[in-house]
Amino acid sequence: MYTEVIPSEQSLIGGGEMGTLIRGMDWSQTSVGPISAWPQSLRIAVQLILDTSFGMYLVWGPDQIQFYNDSFRPILGSSKHPSALGGCAKDTFSEIWDWLGPKFEGVMRGEAFSAEDLLVPLNRNGYLEDCYFTFSYSPFRDETGQIRGILVPVTETTQTVRARKRTEESQQQLHSLFEQAPMAICILRGPTFVVEMANPPMRQIWRRPTGELLGRPLFDVLTETANEGHEEMLSDVMTTGKSVTVADLPFTMLENGQLKTLYGSAAYQPLREPDGTIDRVMCVVTETTNAVQARHKLEESEVHFRHLADLVPQILWTARPDGFIDYYNQQWYTYTGFEKGYGDQSWIPILHPDDVQPCLDTYYHAIRTGQLYQIEYRFADRRNPGTYRWFLGRATPVRDASGTIIRWFGTCTDIDDQKRLSELLETRVAERTQELKTANHNLERSNFDLMQFASVASHDLKEPLRKIQAFGNILSSTVDGKLNDTELDYFHRMINASNRMQGLVDDVLNLSKLSNQALFCAETDINAVISRITDDLEMVIREKSARVTVSSLPLLEANTGQIHQLFQNLISNALKFSRGPSPAVTIGAKPVSPADAIRFSIYPDQYACIDVQDNGIGFDDAYREKIFGIFQRLHGIKFGGTGIGLAICKKIVENHRGFIYADGHPNEGATFTILLPFKQH
Repeated sequence: MYTEVIPSEQSLIGGGEMGTLIRGMDWSQTSVGPISAWPQSLRIAVQLILDTSFGMYLVWGPDQIQFYNDSFRPILGSSKHPSALGGCAKDTFSEIWDWLGPKFEGVMRGEAFSAEDLLVPLNRNGYLEDCYFTFSYSPFRDETGQIRGILVPVTETTQTVRARKRTEESQQQLHSLFEQAPMAICILRGPTFVVEMANPPMRQIWRRPTGELLGRPLFDVLTETANEGHEEMLSDVMTTGKSVTVADLPFTMLENGQLKTLYGSAAYQPLREPDGTIDRVMCVVTETTNAVQARHKLEESEVHFRHLADLVPQILWTARPDGFIDYYNQQWYTYTGFEKGYGDQSWIPILHPDDVQPCLDTYYHAIRTGQLYQIEYRFADRRNPGTYRWFLGRATPVRDASGTIIRWFGTCTDIDDQKRLSELLETRVAERTQELKTANHNLERSNFDLMQFASVASHDLKEPLRKIQAFGNILSSTVDGKLNDTELDYFHRMINASNRMQGLVDDVLNLSKLSNQALFCAETDINAVISRITDDLEMVIREKSARVTVSSLPLLEANTGQIHQLFQNLISNALKFSRGPSPAVTIGAKPVSPADAIRFSIYPDQYACIDVQDNGIGFDDAYREKIFGIFQRLHGIKFGGTGIGLAICKKIVENHRGFIYADGHPNEGATFTILLPFKQH
């Protein structure tokens, strides 16, 4: 029998905050009407969601009026609550209604729907955010069995999903790092060491593709490594929980059908489960095959080096980059008598006391700066107690491809015999130098005396020469018609001889003046000097149809008068010793040649080089030094002259701290090269 229940707001009880809001709301303003008019099915549904601690949401009637409990309220955020209570679902969830509306329509037709961790974009706090929910949409029927609403139990899983995504991303990043890691890494699981993960470098070391490894016991695949102790080492790590590190561990691998011994440095790390148990081991391996093989070759090379070093008569040693000496060859122990062994044996006990500090300072300066080390020092001679022998110490740094010093290589060479011979030679040289100085001083005195004699003699000769010339000139005007031809020839020969004698006396006087007078220098324009000379020789040049060519010449600090005499003598000689109808004289400047710089030990940029070249009779190369001697006449009396002109030229050049030399060939002309400093300081 159906008993009618009188509706009342008080029939809805409990429900926390949302129960209070539902009871206090004026539902008459909605399509469901006041609570007192609600059908029993709606009151039961509302009471159900209020009594449930699980998030519950109810949509009722064709207008889809919304009800929800305290557990559901946070899902609505600050933007949708409390307006969602009693409101239309389409208005509340407008941002997803294109998806949600058809779902609700299906449920109202009796088609239930559920989802787990479904992404639902909601604008619940003033902005659109990705939210995740696990829920089910179930049709809710009234007393007549008609579907009047949709009951939705729901749990927000946003934080759980985000955390899971972060975990998955971290795992993906970890896997990516694992795969891209330059060192070989693998994870082995269980007592049979099943390969759980193995990155490409590890697969390369194992010389196996991925398909042969993953999910299979490691040593079932790498059968060639049996009995090498690897399985026992991994078992100890898993049993004891202690990590193990090994360097340059040998292992056998099958490569291209052949077994090869490889080397690797490995770290085995136990991985604990949440309960503390160990079921997995992570292995990190760096293949060191090349390095080990290179070290073996280096060790072999080191042995060969030491055998060879012991055969060398010198003392050889090597040191670390910090200067610590770690090797000596046999000669060191033979000479010093020290006990054989490696180590930085101090040199102080065998060094001469005066050489200790300079030797140490020089050595450690080289170590700090990387510069070559070289010094001479004395070692005690144990064969002759109380004496020392001189050694030359040298060391050079050995650098790698980047320029970093990786070792020092040094030698100690016994130079005692050479040192004593050198000291003896230095003594002999000093003695010989003093002898030369004394001889040079005596020669200078002799030259001075000779010049004084020449000066006095020349002055004494001038007076009788003047009388001979004067009386000869008087007689020449009276002898015409009184002497026969032979007597007249004799008379003219006498006059010419006196004139030549006068020229010789003048030249001797000029030479003696050059040796005694002080040199007063000023800036001299060589072009201007030669221009004046060609003006003075204008008549001779015209008579011989000669051509004098002068290029640009430098300014020099020189005695202008002596420079005038130098070039006048050279140009006059070129005109005098000419051949053919058109003598040519060329005067020009050029750089000092490297050969002349070495020959005369001068700096090329401090000297001017001037050539005076002619196309005259030349001379034999054998006389290139002789022609500068006093009274030297290569061509007899045919061309006249006193034989002093070139001696004067050489004296003028030497007065200016310069050099002069000549090159020539018979009938091909001659070239006189003059080297004069720009400055006389």
